Amino acid sequence: MNKDNNIEDRVRTEFEGYRVTPSKSLWGRVLRKMRWIEFLQFSPTHLNIYYLAALVVVSAGIYFGVRIHTPDNNAHSPKTSLELGKASSVKSSEKNSDIIPAKISSEKQTEKPDRVVDIHKKGKEKTTYGDNRAEEKKPFDTVQAVDKTEAKQNAGENYPPNEIPLGRKITETTGSDTKTTELSPETSPDEVLPHVEFKVLPKKGCPPLQVRFINQSENCERYIWTIGNKPVVFQNEKTNYIFEKPGTYIVSLTGANRQGQKDICTDTVTVFEAPKAEFEIYPRHATVPETEITFYNNSKNATKYLWDFGDGHFSEEAEPVHHYSSEGPFNIVLKVWSPQGCKDTFVVKNAFENSMYYIRFPNAFIPNPNGPCDGYFTEAPGANEVFHPVWKGVSEYHLQIYNRKGELIFTSNELQRGWDGYILDKMAKPDVYIWKANGTFSNGKPFVRFGNVTLIKKKN
Repeated sequence: MNKDNNIEDRVRTEFEGYRVTPSKSLWGRVLRKMRWIEFLQFSPTHLNIYYLAALVVVSAGIYFGVRIHTPDNNAHSPKTSLELGKASSVKSSEKNSDIIPAKISSEKQTEKPDRVVDIHKKGKEKTTYGDNRAEEKKPFDTVQAVDKTEAKQNAGENYPPNEIPLGRKITETTGSDTKTTELSPETSPDEVLPHVEFKVLPKKGCPPLQVRFINQSENCERYIWTIGNKPVVFQNEKTNYIFEKPGTYIVSLTGANRQGQKDICTDTVTVFEAPKAEFEIYPRHATVPETEITFYNNSKNATKYLWDFGDGHFSEEAEPVHHYSSEGPFNIVLKVWSPQGCKDTFVVKNAFENSMYYIRFPNAFIPNPNGPCDGYFTEAPGANEVFHPVWKGVSEYHLQIYNRKGELIFTSNELQRGWDGYILDKMAKPDVYIWKANGTFSNGKPFVRFGNVTLIKKKN
């Protein structure tokens, strides 16, 4: 290839005298590459990789040298090899002893324990105290790794004063004696405050209301219960109480811990007002089944009623009227409910008891026109020729009959003998006559009855 055809020479000739300026990014890459090449090459005038390596080595040597020659005050750090050498050269006054007593200052008898490691028996180390106590620790090569964990697991031995947990025990060995001390709130600066809480079951109800108090307090040794303003002492841990009277009661529980610190909790119990059931019977001494009975309700604080008349009939009216179909006696029951659902019951036993012991008289009769019969009668159906009573349970009896003028015209002391309508063997004129009967029932109760009767003359 001739000179004219050499492209490189032609380009150099054409651009001779021109200056090319690279871009900023290109120039930055060129500079970084040049600095890296200078850093890898040794040069006394520039910082390079050799200077940096020497600086790291010197720093490491200074650090480890200080660590070796500086005493370690940490109770968990092992002694250096220099100290171990010194420890092994000290002669002990006790036989077969490999423990070096700790230094005792003039001001404090016990300082931080010194550790001595038997380098010939790897796996055990002993901690020495000023009072010749010793305790085995974890293997030497794991002491630093379990520093804090082991310290807290050895109950209170290496805890700082404000971190000793409650309930921990410290075991101290002096010579052949071993003493165990349980940490209590008095020995701990972190006192456990009492917390008082209780439940009330139920909180509302009707009297008499039995309530159970469930004590859920914590950290307390003494308790005082108060209901209203009255202290209450529960026996055998049974916290049951019966409220007899209505009202709202404040219940409080005060608890105290061993240091005398107290806490209090209060709650309320509401006892509703109970209703009162009561009624009257009218007429009071009625005779059934002839008489219709009215019941007057005198109940208080009641909104719902249920009557049981004792003969199989019931009513929910406030003041019902009832007609009995047979003689008594009957047990009448009234149940009432308050707006809160409390109830009360009132019972009248053996109502209309006189219905079992009664005496009754007709208001008219028709004498026999064929002549007197001395007043003795029979119970034949339709027999109405003699004025006589119908009775039950009568033990004593006396009957008197008067005319309009008030003259006594007939008397009888026999229940089976009545007035036949004759006076001195002559029939009395048709008229209205007055009668009066008195006596005693079989239950001992006396009776007095009176009324009038009409004598009707029979037509032939």
